[in-house]
Amino acid sequence: MLEKAILIESRKFDYPGYYNCESYCRVRIYSPSEQTIVIVSESETNSGTSVTNMAEGIATLVAYHYELDVKKTIWIEHYPEQNNGRSSLFLESFSLVEFDWGCHYPFPYQREIQPIKLKASNPQWTYIDKTEVQQLLGVPL
Repeated sequence: MLEKAILIESRKFDYPGYYNCESYCRVRIYSPSEQTIVIVSESETNSGTSVTNMAEGIATLVAYHYELDVKKTIWIEHYPEQNNGRSSLFLESFSLVEFDWGCHYPFPYQREIQPIKLKASNPQWTYIDKTEVQQLLGVPL
């Protein structure tokens, strides 16, 4: 049986989007055992850069902010169902996201910031379903 994940953080997470536009998402961090699972959810009201377009930047900032061991972290991108009150415009979706990690600045246009030890790059998305996410967590979403 899988060990149940413990939700250790759930919050709005602000990040600089393209051209420093204000952007935000929801970040949930679960720690079931030796691995950490991070779920980054797009917000329906985010008018800035999407979590998909800023996946590397968000992962870099979250890893730095929470001092995550990126070798033991699973990243999941989540888009909640969106509807117009009558019908679904977009169905809920989940993607497992894998990154390459190297030493760089968090964003190319922010050279005044100290270099972050690790920066995510080269994201690779694999669609997974909600059941698979729940199996990873060991608890329902």
